Amino acid sequence: MISATDATLAEMLIAGEGGPADPKRALSLLKGTSDSWMAKGMLGQLTLDGKLVPRDIQEAVNLIDRASSYDFNARMQVVRLLAEFPQTRVGHPKRTLYDAVEAAELDEPGAMEALIELKLSANAQFQDRPGACKLIETAVSRGDQTMAHRLADCRAN
Repeated sequence: MISATDATLAEMLIAGEGGPADPKRALSLLKGTSDSWMAKGMLGQLTLDGKLVPRDIQEAVNLIDRASSYDFNARMQVVRLLAEFPQTRVGHPKRTLYDAVEAAELDEPGAMEALIELKLSANAQFQDRPGACKLIETAVSRGDQTMAHRLADCRAN
C-alpha cells in the first residue's frame, strides 16, 4: 500500500523536487498500488488534468471517488465533477448523495453549493430541481445572499 511518504515521493517526482522530474516513475508508483485510496486519488487528479496520462473524466471521477471515502475535498470534487460533466456516473449514487447531503447539513464549506449544482445539473443520477430549490430556500434563510437570485429563478419556474 502506498504510504503518505510514497504519495509525497510521487508528488516530488512529478514536480522534479530534489532532482530531475521523473513522471514515469511517479505513475508507476501510483499505478502499482491497487488498494490505496491515496494513490487512486492522486492518479484521478492526474487523469483529470490530462498532462501525464490521457484525460478521461469518467475514469478521473472513478479514481477520485475511491479517495472520497477518506477525503472530504475529494468527496466534494466528485460532486462538482458529476454536476459539471453530467454524462459521468458513479456506481453508488445513493451513497454519493447521502454524503453530499450530510456535508451540506453540517455546513461544510462549499457543500451546499456543490449539492445544489448537482441537483440542478443534467446528470440523470442526481437531477432534482424541486430538491435543489428547497436547498436554495434553506441557504437563503441561513443568510446566503449569493443564492437569492437562484431563489427567484426557482419561484419563476
